[in-house]
Amino acid sequence: MKNLGVLLVFSCLISFWNERFYAQDSLKWEQISKLDFTKEIVWNIDVLENQYIAEKDQLIKYDSNGKLLFSQSLKKFGEISFIDVRNPMKIMLFSEQQQALVFLDNTLTKQENDIDLSDLSALGFEISYATQVSSSIQSDKIWVFDQENSTINLIATNKAQSFKIENSAGILNFSKVSQFFEANDNLYLLDAQKGIFIFDRYGTLISHQEESEISFLEVDENFMYILKHDKITILNLKSDSKKELKLPIKNVKKFKIREKSIFLEAENAIYKFSLEVF
Repeated sequence: MKNLGVLLVFSCLISFWNERFYAQDSLKWEQISKLDFTKEIVWNIDVLENQYIAEKDQLIKYDSNGKLLFSQSLKKFGEISFIDVRNPMKIMLFSEQQQALVFLDNTLTKQENDIDLSDLSALGFEISYATQVSSSIQSDKIWVFDQENSTINLIATNKAQSFKIENSAGILNFSKVSQFFEANDNLYLLDAQKGIFIFDRYGTLISHQEESEISFLEVDENFMYILKHDKITILNLKSDSKKELKLPIKNVKKFKIREKSIFLEAENAIYKFSLEVF
């Protein structure tokens, strides 16, 4: 219940900030911090603005002020490809290299044994080569995209609730999945050139927004955020109205919005900005 409360408060804060943004045209950016890196990293930000940075098999957690909290080496797990922090008390890591998942608590301590995605035949899944994964709001379910077989899989503890969509790329005419995540009880799949595909919880395609050159996508309860050419288009999911947010730096690859903070990745650095609306 505590985690649910945190998520509800966070959702309300984000919605409040965006409603203000929709109502006003004057914005003030202020850079709060900058984290430089020399090698390729994987990163994410949880609802409390804790920062998670992974370089190969090393995972580091910082608080919202950049203070080092925990560090964990996962040599046996392999190179970390994705950090899922939907639930800060149960962090999910994905290693594409090892085709495995591992779950950590908020101190980066392992909670259970690794899950080998290539060994799920008992649940009726033959995962040849997974490239994308996502946790679900339902803690007993995991989404997995198998690139080799072009299959979307929902893997549940209860086998009867599991399913897969075979030959999804052929049916929907997409080629390369750059993002794959659950939000608002839907599954979002992004192909940078073919656009955004939205599925319901049962795997039925409910929407396709055809658009090319999308760099990154975020979705919360009320808004969809589309990064393209150093601008974020904010789409109101209830009214379909749009606003554009021009970013303060160039060549942004990825972003995360948290309350009044925006984290931007560009040119070997992660910037944290505050954004005042007036």
